Amino acid sequence: MSWTHSSKLLALGVVLALALGTAGVATAVTFDDSEVPDELEVGEQETATVTIEDPFEDQPDTWTLEASSEFEDGTVSIRAETVGGDTISESGEGTVSMELSADDGISEVVVEGSGTVPEIDSYNYENPEEENFVAVAVSGGVQNQWEVHRYTEASQNARDRIDQASESVSEDNSDLQSAISLYNNGDFEQSMTEADSIIDSQESQEQSQTMLLFGGAGVVLIALVGGGFYLYSQKKQNTNKLQ
Repeated sequence: MSWTHSSKLLALGVVLALALGTAGVATAVTFDDSEVPDELEVGEQETATVTIEDPFEDQPDTWTLEASSEFEDGTVSIRAETVGGDTISESGEGTVSMELSADDGISEVVVEGSGTVPEIDSYNYENPEEENFVAVAVSGGVQNQWEVHRYTEASQNARDRIDQASESVSEDNSDLQSAISLYNNGDFEQSMTEADSIIDSQESQEQSQTMLLFGGAGVVLIALVGGGFYLYSQKKQNTNKLQ
């Protein structure tokens, strides 16, 4: 192996080490995202909040945090709380940034996105994450974003009906695929009609099977009662003859 090739490998190793070191810094910060909803309805005024619990954990003593959100007509805010009870805050539309300094005694940072849940550009039953939007995103010294699934009342009802229908038929069922296609096209009323047809058909089959089972059980019971009565009659006749 030549010295030139060895030096290239060494340089590559240094680059990778630096990259991994940077990635370690970016992922060391702990986030509390318990106040980020799982789902939000289109058109509603909502809020999503993320808290950085220790902003200087494996971070420089001074670094810049940027925050953004896809809420419509909304506000993005960064609020730094200090150990002395003071608050340092920045807010605005679009992207907001704040320089965080350990000298200020910052103990935690709260990032909040709020506004109107935006309209859904396209629907996708099979890949619901395509209906998501970014409620809160942070960049700068850290990189992360929190996506939230959004829905309308009609789209949620249609998705629920398709979910129910899919439990009783195979994935390649033509009626199910039709319901899914209608959902993806935004025709939720017709999609629910297709899904309801599958559900009603399945319920009808289950009722028929139940009736057949009860009918079969009834025939068996009648046969048993009749057979028992016949045996009893025969036994009684034989007893009379002996007398």
